[in-house]
Amino acid sequence: MNNQYDITDEILDQVSQIMEKLGQIYSYGELEAYPRLKQINKIKTICANLALENIEISPEMVNEALTLAGDSENKQYILNLDEAFNNIDNLNPYDVDDIIRLHGIIMKNISQNAGILRNKPLKLQDDSGFSQNCPPPNIIPELLNQLIDVIKNSPQILVRACVFQYVFEFIKPFDEGNHIVARFWQKIILSSWKPIFKYITIEDVLSDNKKAFNKVLSQSLSNRDTNSFIEYMLSIINKAVDNLIKDSRNHLTHSNQQVKALLNVIESYPQSSAELMAKLNLKSRNGFRLNYILPALEMNLIEMTLPDKPTSKNQMYYKK
Repeated sequence: MNNQYDITDEILDQVSQIMEKLGQIYSYGELEAYPRLKQINKIKTICANLALENIEISPEMVNEALTLAGDSENKQYILNLDEAFNNIDNLNPYDVDDIIRLHGIIMKNISQNAGILRNKPLKLQDDSGFSQNCPPPNIIPELLNQLIDVIKNSPQILVRACVFQYVFEFIKPFDEGNHIVARFWQKIILSSWKPIFKYITIEDVLSDNKKAFNKVLSQSLSNRDTNSFIEYMLSIINKAVDNLIKDSRNHLTHSNQQVKALLNVIESYPQSSAELMAKLNLKSRNGFRLNYILPALEMNLIEMTLPDKPTSKNQMYYKK
């Protein structure tokens, strides 16, 4: 296992840019407090992770799977990823047992070996012809413990998260699901440092650059070139931070427009969602809640008649 790397000028530059941009994000306030933005980015994370597993699914399909009863294609995978996302804050980024626990969550009812370390040899070959003989199963626990020790002692956490992903992809400790666990654990490491990383959709940028990422990963593993992978992943993280800056601006602008429209029709006496949607000529109840009601509640401009039961079918709203 090669985990040696040098702090190159490229790495320093990428880290510097990311740190500066994170400061811009926090200048907008604590974005974690915006439920609509949180929900949108969680769904984007789920969609992107599935796309990277060659499962194409729309945000609407993910939302339906999370909110509606009944079975649908890939619903189990969606529910598992939702549970994994919701547990990010409960997983210790430097605990091997929690890595295994995460695999159990993501692969629940999908793999019979969910939450179980690989006990058979594994040899993989990708589309480019790169062949990888993964480490034998008897040394996997030792390699995972070594990996945790390495990232604990890495001086820069952005680099630390990239090193983890690279080495984990080399070890491949599970029969299946290794790629998605590697991506999720990178998010866990970064969000333990700055919680905003929970909503920075690195996976979305990887999905848009899937071929390039696979090529860089294959070449870096083949050449035992940790630096190339770190530099590439930092550029991906940098782009993901750019996207959140843009999305947060759009979110605030769009929210202001939609909240203004809601305030034009809502009264000082209680009205139901159906009444307000009819006035706004809207059809999607979920879209109405995410795009109009939640932002207006965030801005403290409207109130609920049943604040302790926000999703009650008897819920009504009124202008403050």
